Amino acid sequence: MYERLTDGDDTDLTGLVAYALYKQNKRAWITDRLERNSLYPSPQQVDEHVQSYTDMQISMFRDRARETLFQFADRLLEQNTESIKQEARGEAIVQEVKRQGGFWRTVGVNAMAGAVIGLAVVVIYVLAYSNPNIRDFFERHSPTTQVVQ
Repeated sequence: MYERLTDGDDTDLTGLVAYALYKQNKRAWITDRLERNSLYPSPQQVDEHVQSYTDMQISMFRDRARETLFQFADRLLEQNTESIKQEARGEAIVQEVKRQGGFWRTVGVNAMAGAVIGLAVVVIYVLAYSNPNIRDFFERHSPTTQVVQ
C-alpha cells in the first residue's frame, strides 16, 4: 500500500500524509471489527481488506492529504505573517545598508566630514587672527568684552 500511495518516493509529502491517513483508516477498521466481533481480525482478513482498496479510494487518500497539507500551510502562514513581514523589513534595511556601503564606509564618511569641519574651523581661526581688522571686530563684539550695566 505504501508504494501505491507514495509512488515509492520517500520525499512525496502528499503521499506520506496519504499513507498516514490510510493507516488511520486501517486502524479504525480493525477497531470496528474488534468491537463488533470481540476479537481481532485475522492477518488474512486484514490483507483482504487492504487489497480491497480501489484506485479511487487511493486517490481520495491523496486528495485528503493534499487538502490537509494546504490547511496546514494556511494556518502556518496565518500564524507567521507578522514575523515574515518583520523579517522582510529587516532584510530590506540590511540590503539598503549594504547598498550604501555598510558600517565601515559610514564611519569613514563621518570621520572625513569631521576632519573637513575641523580644518575649516582652524582655517577660519587662523584667518581671523592673522588679519588685524577681523581680530578687532571679534574683540569688540565678543560677549566677554562688553560691559553689562
